[in-house]
Amino acid sequence: MNELKKLINGIKGIGLGNALRTLQYSNYKTRMDKRYWAEKRKSQKELRIPGRISEVKGLKRGVQLRFQRGIELEIIFLTESMVRTTWTPGKLPVPYAIDRVDWEDTKVEFLEVNDTYVIKSELVKLVIHPCGSISYYSDENLVRHENPPRLTGEEWTLTADLPEDVKVFGMGEQANRLDLRGNSFTLWNTDPGGSYKFKEEPLYMPLPVYSIIDSDRSYLIFHENSHKGKSSFEENISFSFMGGAFRTYFIAGDIQKITKNFSELTGRAKMPPVWSLGFHQSRWGYKSDADIRRIANGYLDNDLPLSAIHLDIDYMYGYRVFTIDKERYPDLKQLSADMEKEGIKLVTILDPAVKIDLEYVVFQEGVKNNYFCKISGEDLRGLVWPGWAAFPDFTKPATREWWKKKYSILLNEGIAGIWHDMNEPASFINGDDSTLPLATQHDLEGRGGDHLEGHNLYGFMMNKAGCEAQRELRPEKRPWLLTRSGWVGVQRYAWHWTGDVETSWQALRLTLTGLLNLGMSGIPFSGSDIGGFSGRAEDELFTRWIQLAAFTPFFRNHAGCETKNSEPWEYSQETVDIVRGVLQVREHLLPYIYTTSWQATKFGYPLMRPMFWDNQNDTGLLEIEDSFYFGDHLLIAPIFEEGQEKREVFLPEGEWYDFYSNKRHIGGKSHNIEVTLKAIPIFVRAGAVIPENQNGERILNLYLTDEKGKNVTSVVFSDSGEGYGENKLEEFDVITNGKEIILNRKTTGKFELPEFSVLNLIGRKVEVISIDGKQLKINNRLKIKSEFSEILITLN
Repeated sequence: MNELKKLINGIKGIGLGNALRTLQYSNYKTRMDKRYWAEKRKSQKELRIPGRISEVKGLKRGVQLRFQRGIELEIIFLTESMVRTTWTPGKLPVPYAIDRVDWEDTKVEFLEVNDTYVIKSELVKLVIHPCGSISYYSDENLVRHENPPRLTGEEWTLTADLPEDVKVFGMGEQANRLDLRGNSFTLWNTDPGGSYKFKEEPLYMPLPVYSIIDSDRSYLIFHENSHKGKSSFEENISFSFMGGAFRTYFIAGDIQKITKNFSELTGRAKMPPVWSLGFHQSRWGYKSDADIRRIANGYLDNDLPLSAIHLDIDYMYGYRVFTIDKERYPDLKQLSADMEKEGIKLVTILDPAVKIDLEYVVFQEGVKNNYFCKISGEDLRGLVWPGWAAFPDFTKPATREWWKKKYSILLNEGIAGIWHDMNEPASFINGDDSTLPLATQHDLEGRGGDHLEGHNLYGFMMNKAGCEAQRELRPEKRPWLLTRSGWVGVQRYAWHWTGDVETSWQALRLTLTGLLNLGMSGIPFSGSDIGGFSGRAEDELFTRWIQLAAFTPFFRNHAGCETKNSEPWEYSQETVDIVRGVLQVREHLLPYIYTTSWQATKFGYPLMRPMFWDNQNDTGLLEIEDSFYFGDHLLIAPIFEEGQEKREVFLPEGEWYDFYSNKRHIGGKSHNIEVTLKAIPIFVRAGAVIPENQNGERILNLYLTDEKGKNVTSVVFSDSGEGYGENKLEEFDVITNGKEIILNRKTTGKFELPEFSVLNLIGRKVEVISIDGKQLKINNRLKIKSEFSEILITLN
């Protein structure tokens, strides 16, 4: 019955005409893929392993080794803790994922020891054994052992040991636990079909990036190969790719160091506009100008903060990209202006597929200039919302330049952000693998390649074009892009959301683990569809989901067209009141969230961080999958069970304050916290300075502690929230020596802060307080000059 219901909903979603065309396209793709594999098998060769080392050649910062059976290995030290290995034969990857290549010279020593070769820096050592296996050492400790790779035809397979005590994190978007050990994954960007569940895979953006972590070792691996692949973390670590050279980056260090170094390699996100960090409302089914105004009025009438409304595919004329349906949206520019007056931005969806229509100028231009992907020498024809459609080849520079110019059609209408969808790329099919035939040709910057290699890069390159378009067409504003698919490095261009997850309590739990693993895969800005995409969450589930989502980077309510309305006022008045409080907390904390976003752009740190982020040597923290840090100093403990009245929360060493009651808790142990529907447990690290903005006032909340020897650093980043003007970074050092607390403030930058701030002293009674040498009247809420240098506090 569920499958029948899914089929019926699918037909409703794509329309009866497209449902019939789907059968035709499915048959075509099946034939083409069978032919593709038949040709591949003709060139298949027997299994090859490297054999023994036959030739060694020293390189400036590495070594090249040739093996008996024509297999070669190149090892290059990029830094003292980052090593690149490349097994050939096979085409080298087009380096789309790589952002930095100009590394400083690294001192490398190369030795021959008995029958092995050793290459090392001060921090990392590789031992290459005669058969081609490699042992990796970090600070003289063995952390990884790879077996000799295997090459079958064009397909590489590499395995490595998986010690019993280690945990596995990363792998991009996965509907799984936080620790991925014991699972296998397909590396193939896929639309799972509208309502995915626990352990369903592949999803929209799996990535060949993972970290191995325990108390004794930690390192990150990135396999730079975009071909379709398979991975496993069961008996051992195993990766295989169906073509190309087998190139790997190994980065040693603790979780913060490998995150920072990996983001340096693949690029960091750019500072987002501040509006993008607010609350977004969306739904597939807002069909007209009147619908958008109704939604905006609903938020205003219910006193619910709102930053953006998203327009799904119904704003287009016949689902043709870069068009506007003038009957439904007669004056989109005026609508944008009216929304702007209320502080609401408009975001429009954009798919890659171009309707095949001889009267449609975008299609005409694409055909005339050979901008579309080809198969058998002809423009490829796939099937999406507008019916039969062509697919731009975004790996072709000329196509990207053409596509970029088209964004002016939307930006000139006042659209603030763009939402890229269906860019796996997806094409309707009856069965699995809803994409283009494998024989589809891609330009790949002139090198050429088929869809086996180009598929996972498709959304990535579309995002590159879309981001650059916004920068070039509207240089005074920061670009903002949301994408369903991409590849390693996509954080340079777009945010990500986790797509069409089912509506369930289990899916809520998957939201946390999925977003944490995305963050550990180099994707700092991500979020989920609040309440799930496929159904209307009941009041309690919706409430718990939005309470968690308020502490995720991307904060959006979205659902499918066949679901009941799920705007906050469609629920009970109690739910509306709770949601209002959640949205207000998010608004108040924007200075803190904005600062945490700056950290992502500066260091590559995710906004959502696992509990072992500060101390991976504590094996207990490695086990926690139901709590997380949001930024430096907030600890979030979501509620994942219906009717839950108590929640066990482990608090790390130190003192922690309840965010709502300011009750103090001692860390280093678990606490059984009573919960109500009104809020989830949130804790603040003692000694932290948490900036807020309430009613136009700049507030600095200082959480006091008498913990002797405590030293806590907080930072606050400020600028205009848009554009590329001046900024200021404030660094607050809180030094505690029993009853005496010193708060030092250092600044860099020239951005002008408000003249006054409100200083809230939380958690302790104060006996004496002075600011820059001037003693003040005792008050736990003080109006002070924003530009102070030192505060001295003596506790009662």
